[in-house]
Amino acid sequence: MFAAYESALRTHLADVIPGAPVYGTLDEPDLEEHALYVQVAWLGYRLNAQSPGRGEASLLQTFAVRIGAGAGALDGTQTTAAADGLAAVLRRILGFTYGERPGRLKPTLIDPPPPAYQGAAVELAVYFTLPGVATAHPAQE
Repeated sequence: MFAAYESALRTHLADVIPGAPVYGTLDEPDLEEHALYVQVAWLGYRLNAQSPGRGEASLLQTFAVRIGAGAGALDGTQTTAAADGLAAVLRRILGFTYGERPGRLKPTLIDPPPPAYQGAAVELAVYFTLPGVATAHPAQE
């Protein structure tokens, strides 16, 4: 349900922070190898509208793009790179579109929780939704 969006987002963010890998929802970032990383994470969905007669539901799928830094190696360089990276991620998300005209989808930003600090690590994030449709009918090939 979210895999196509996640794949497109990862491609769109591939070089947003030079040298930082871009992980997906089910990936475990390797902090031993990378002091700085980006992760596109699907956080679930909420129902927007439902059409019981047609077996379809309009969904708002929630994503976070996280920038992680640290795990014992946090210093001024990583802190600056994470903060600059957050601004770059925000710009990229605002410029992201999914699909072809007409019907291209654009993200809607939502309020994030406060940054997460754990010892010598920090996680900054941009949160947003993308619209989608779930259907009881199989996808047409």
